[in-house]
Amino acid sequence: MLSTLNDSERVLVLKTSNTPQRGDVIIFKVPGSESETYVKRVIGLPGETVQITNGIVHINGLALDEPYVNGTPYGSNAAVTVPSGSYFVMGDNRNNSDDSRRFGSVASDHIIGKVLFAVWPAGSWGSNVTYRYELTGA
Repeated sequence: MLSTLNDSERVLVLKTSNTPQRGDVIIFKVPGSESETYVKRVIGLPGETVQITNGIVHINGLALDEPYVNGTPYGSNAAVTVPSGSYFVMGDNRNNSDDSRRFGSVASDHIIGKVLFAVWPAGSWGSNVTYRYELTGA
């Protein structure tokens, strides 16, 4: 999640049954591993089609504006439709992130909570990690 979050940071997590929104940073149990947790950003919502072309993420054919991404992303992935009750997640450090491109969508029952902001180290206190944006042209 560089540069939004660093490995040494501690975060405040809201454990909730609320539905994650695109742009939320969540903590979840990694599919296929009940003991491992990851922190990633919600990119695709249930029923949406996610496709990555030359590093640009498209949702239902519309490109995402992602100013939080660390570095210039590269790579392409075939279109994937996010299953009902699941979310497509990606790290902000796209070129070095283990995310839905590898393990698939994350079921809602694997989500532990939404990361609200960083609380440690002291200089990070209050850093907002959520990003709200609109889809841009096709």
